[in-house]
Amino acid sequence: MPGNQGPNGGAQDNGSQNDGSSNDRGGSDNDFFSPLRGNRRPTAITLSAQTIKENRRRGSRIGELSTEDSDSSRHTYRLISGRSAFTIDGNVLKARRSFDFERQNAYVIRVATTDSSGNTYEQSFVIRVKNVRDGDGGDINRRRQTATDLGVLSTTRQRRDSIGGIEEGDRDRNDYFSVNLAARGGLTVALNRLKADADLRIFNQAGVEIGRSDTNGRQPDSITLNSLEAGLYYIQVLPGSRNARTKYRLVISTVAAPPAPTPAPPVDNNPQPDPTPQDFNGTFTDAMNLGTLPIFDSTSSIFGSDVPTAPLTQAGRIGFNETYGRDANDFFVFNHTTPGSFIVSLSNLTADADLVLYDSSGNILAESILSGTQEEWIWYTNAPTGTYYARVLPYSNAQTGYKLSLIASRGNEDGFASAEYLGVFEGDPLTRGGSIDYVGENEFYRFRVGSFTGNGIFINLYGLSADADIQIFNNAFEPIANLEGVNAGTNSERVFLSTTDGLSAGDTYYVRVRPYSDATTPFIVSVTNA
Repeated sequence: MPGNQGPNGGAQDNGSQNDGSSNDRGGSDNDFFSPLRGNRRPTAITLSAQTIKENRRRGSRIGELSTEDSDSSRHTYRLISGRSAFTIDGNVLKARRSFDFERQNAYVIRVATTDSSGNTYEQSFVIRVKNVRDGDGGDINRRRQTATDLGVLSTTRQRRDSIGGIEEGDRDRNDYFSVNLAARGGLTVALNRLKADADLRIFNQAGVEIGRSDTNGRQPDSITLNSLEAGLYYIQVLPGSRNARTKYRLVISTVAAPPAPTPAPPVDNNPQPDPTPQDFNGTFTDAMNLGTLPIFDSTSSIFGSDVPTAPLTQAGRIGFNETYGRDANDFFVFNHTTPGSFIVSLSNLTADADLVLYDSSGNILAESILSGTQEEWIWYTNAPTGTYYARVLPYSNAQTGYKLSLIASRGNEDGFASAEYLGVFEGDPLTRGGSIDYVGENEFYRFRVGSFTGNGIFINLYGLSADADIQIFNNAFEPIANLEGVNAGTNSERVFLSTTDGLSAGDTYYVRVRPYSDATTPFIVSVTNA
């Protein structure tokens, strides 16, 4: 990676000392500062850790930033370059995405620290991605593809383990096990000896859920399935609530099916049976084809006829009793044709439903299983081109309508999938600083509305040194009509999101910051009560 350019094509070092020397903190002494009279500038930045294991989830902590300064103890930090892959929360450097060692094993970032008098110092760091091989510890069986193999099941098998604890810095949210039925028959799986709530799922070889148990508290879970074909099956153990953690015993048994009875001689009276109704998109094979994902155009204007790219949307309903029985699965297939990222959301829910993303072979890539009527969403960064499947399923006995929405971003461009999370708005302001560092760059932010007073909220953009505008999108990635801030010059922008615009507690909204023409500028975006 040449010079001080970050993974996102970071900003140039205006007036920096670029002698290429390195200091004892792993950073580069290419320093930029703005001394003020009466207060000495900071002299160094220290980052407590500069490595992160691959495959860690978005938001994972990397290290703490601290500043050497002889006369000030209060400092703020911001990223000058590397913002597409990293973010700073207070004084903590965090990952903005999950990293792949084989794709890229090192990133250069540049950090600025500012003391209470406004003196600024900049320093570069190299963040290295640590390769993690299967079997190197941690939560190895967190995915179906790396399930613990319990072998061929002929009678009864037991397994003791735990769920919900912290392993290698991550919470253990899933334990997957695989068993192979040697012959056609029944399968019984029991989960007991619990100290907290845990739940149970069974999937067939294609990854389709065929059994579920969600008893409350410390009560045992049990699933019995009859007349299963011989083959591979997967068992998932997961915490029953967000903070539940418990040891458990898993008991798995099978009973071979009795031989089929000798059929009676057929009676040839040529009956004409009614055709059996079928669920038209209830399996991978019958998945509804949504076509090709649209690519968000970052050059689109915020006003005028050049409107933003429309997402791919599909309305449906799940969990209801249809002519063929209960509708327990809706499958959709789509193509991703341009390297980059994409995001899938499930909104307009009146009861609990979940969302699962699969690759073309039916392997689970990600799932969203939030509780209640919260919208579900899955973002997938650095997504290879190809075919993908989305699955909508009800939680327990839920019945609900829904809206499925999908949109992609090109390459490393910022878009909905990489939107920075501002938090949950409960009345207190949500504020975040940012910058447009190169011509044509867009920045995206998202926030969820917990509660609000009155009939709306304000979204603000200020602190500009050049012209930039804002635009508001709903949780289906659709622009909300007339919610644009397009004042000229460095004037602040403010838009009012009201209940008549669809403002609703529990929903997520997206804020797009776009430069006007070839402007580059710092900015502050905030969400406040009206």
